[in-house]
Amino acid sequence: MTSDSSKPPRFTVSIAETLVVVAILSALSAFLLPAVNAAREIPRPGIRDAQPPVLPQLKPLYERNPWPFVIGTPIVVTTFLAMLIGVVRFLLPETIRRYFPWKAPKKQSLPPPEPIADSRPAIISAVMAFSATAILIFVASHVRADRTNRRPVVTWVGPIADYVQQAAVLGWLLSAAAVALGAFALVRFRSRLSFLAAVGMGLGLLNYFGSCLFYGVVYED
Repeated sequence: MTSDSSKPPRFTVSIAETLVVVAILSALSAFLLPAVNAAREIPRPGIRDAQPPVLPQLKPLYERNPWPFVIGTPIVVTTFLAMLIGVVRFLLPETIRRYFPWKAPKKQSLPPPEPIADSRPAIISAVMAFSATAILIFVASHVRADRTNRRPVVTWVGPIADYVQQAAVLGWLLSAAAVALGAFALVRFRSRLSFLAAVGMGLGLLNYFGSCLFYGVVYED
């Protein structure tokens, strides 16, 4: 019989999964940082001077070689964090270390629950994704880029010009909700309209990809 001390705890934090999340977030941050700083250097209505850049010490790294910066940042950050976690984990006692394994322990698999015959989650996921797309397209129609100079001057013109950022955030939140609900609907629900859950997930992810692409095109030198 296996003793209680040899059994894995009920709650554990997988270091490998944590490092994957850190790598994704650091890559996304490295991709967006140059565009964010370029936008902060442009004076806005109501702001006299340009805003200081975020993390100015990193500006020389990505100013001339942006793609090596995007590729190298997650590698450096993840490697450094893995080494730091390894050292800290080595110094921790076994009673605490067992809650932070490198890989999540295998748990006894249970039979999957029966899918629910309901098409509403799939429909809602698709509706939210299409609504988010409509909002983001409407927001994009307000953007005006003056390319007279090397750095484009971006302004917003239209009926919701004062609320462009809030509307864009609403579109991104709806996209995220559509992706989450679509994934849940594909796992737990079955109906003739289940394909709408996949449509909602795909369109929600496409909204994020299109937003990044549009942002890069607008602020391109």
